Formats: sequence, structure tokens, C-alpha cells
Amino acid sequence: MAVHQLSMVLLERVCLIVGISSLLLLGNPFGKINLHETTLKEKILLALFFGIIGIIGTYSGGKVSASVANLRAMGVVTAGLVGGPFVGLGAGLIAGLHRLFTDFGGFSAFPCALATIAEGFAAGLLFKRQTRYPDWRFAGIIGFTGESLHMLLVLFLSKPYAEALALVEIITVPMIVSNTFGAWLFALVIYKVKEFREKDHSNQAELLLKIASSTVSHLREGLNISSATKTSEIIYRHLPVAGVSLTSKTHILAHVGDGDDHHKPGVPLQTEFTKKVLKQGAPKLGNSRSVIACREKSCPLTSAAVVPLRKKGEIVGTLKLYGSEKKRLTSSLFEIT
Repeated sequence: MAVHQLSMVLLERVCLIVGISSLLLLGNPFGKINLHETTLKEKILLALFFGIIGIIGTYSGGKVSASVANLRAMGVVTAGLVGGPFVGLGAGLIAGLHRLFTDFGGFSAFPCALATIAEGFAAGLLFKRQTRYPDWRFAGIIGFTGESLHMLLVLFLSKPYAEALALVEIITVPMIVSNTFGAWLFALVIYKVKEFREKDHSNQAELLLKIASSTVSHLREGLNISSATKTSEIIYRHLPVAGVSLTSKTHILAHVGDGDDHHKPGVPLQTEFTKKVLKQGAPKLGNSRSVIACREKSCPLTSAAVVPLRKKGEIVGTLKLYGSEKKRLTSSLFEIT
């Protein structure tokens, strides 16, 4: 395979790996990890994740002169910058040892494995020096430096020298360019996702403060039909939900939005879901009509976030946000409640 063809193949696969990996990082359990304060369990999870990305990178290039042109470095470099030395070294060991033992005795297996481990650990050592997490500028620098060292190790540790030289002449430019770009892009995408989440949390906090400042004067009156109605109306205006309810331990005090034809102030609690929250004393998110279990079969409400309200440690009622087919109840709205 010619140098320019190999470069195009690797760059194509960089984008594919980064795209799929980023989607996985957006979801659970990765989505909830705080990169500034990771637990040991989270560090192990990240090391496994990026180690597997490194292994995928091994198979993402192509055979060249009895060796493999690959994208292993981009995963392990990003691992170090995301999680520190433990994660970087862990990912490097996973991907590096895989490279060593899948081609055990291969003429370039040892230097390739050694370079992978060193790149992950080196990136981890720079973790604390970052002003942003992860810093895509560091990722690009380490990717370039690490892959340059990788080529030197292959050249001087692989035997016979003539085969090593022929290999390095073909893979040097494609691997350095692709892994440098891949590590840079991977770190940039993770940083932007993290920045978006932080901005979203900041907006949520601002919204909560706005709702709290608007409702506090009404709630000072105590939890009754009048204060509950005013509070529910304020929350309903600020949040994209199908309905808002406030209840006592036995009766609905206020309901604004869809379902107000049967979720009426003064009537007994209509849903088994609310009764369960009052009994267990913990917030719950229900995502189906059967879970909510409203007495009214034609009820338009399809999901609910229910939070117990406490006064001096004792449960006095609930706050409920409802979703419908037209207005879906998201997990971020559940967090707000």
C-alpha cells in the first residue's frame, strides 16, 4: 500500500473511531464521570475503555511488511490526558500487551508495545499540567512526539535492520500524522462534550435559582391549595413539561397542565406511583403509563418525576413533573426536580 493511500485509510478510520467512542462516552456509565475527581473504580473503567480503543486502533490500519500500521496511540494518549497516569498506563498496558502477544515473536512487536505503554504513561504525567481537561494541544504534541519515538524504537530495536528501515519508510508519515490528528481530535471532542455539560448544568442552576426566588414567597404561607397552585404555575411557566403537581400526603393540592380534568385540587391522590414515593421517601422517575398507574385510563400523562417534600425531616407531600407524548420528560428535568 502506498504512503498516501495508507494515510487516507488511517485518517478515515480516525474519524470513525472518534465518532463512535464519543457517542459511547456521552452515555452511562461514562457520562456521569467527573474527570476532575475520579474514583478507583472509574479509573479502572476508563483504562479498560481506552485500552479497548487502543486495541481497535491496532486493527484499524493494515499489514505493512510483516507489521501493522495502526492508530493505537490516539486512544492511549487521550486516556492519560483524561484520567492521569493510572488510566494512561493502564490503557497503554492493555493495548501494548495485546500488540505484543497477538504477534509474539514478530520483528516489531516489542518496540511497538513498548512505545504504546510509554505514550499512555507520558500523557498521564502531563495530566496535572493541563489548564483544561483534556487539553487537545497536549494531545497533539504527545501524539507527534510519541509516534516519532515509536518510529525510532522500531528502527533500532527491530531485527533485521533492513526490514525495519523499509517498514519505517512506509509507515512514518501516515502513523505520525494520523495518530497526532486522532489524539488531538479525540481530546477536543471530549473537552467540548464536557464543556457543553458544564454549561448545561450552569443553566440548570440558574433556572433553579430563578424558580426558587419566584416561589419562596408563596411557600412561606405553608403547603396549601393556594400556595401550591401559585408555585405550580410558576414551575410550569419555566419548564418544558406536560404538567406540574404539588400534593400533600393524601390529596392533590394543585395541578397545572395536561390531565387537569381529573388531577384536581382537593381530590385524593390519583397515581400509585406518587403513593410509592411517599412510602419509600426517595425521588423516582417513571417512564410509562403502567408505572405511573393513574386511575383515569384516558390520562394523557405518560411519564413522571416525583420528589418527596420534607419539612423538618418529615415528608409532607410531593412535587411532580409530568411528561406526555408531545412533551417528553428528560433525565435533566428529573435532575432539576
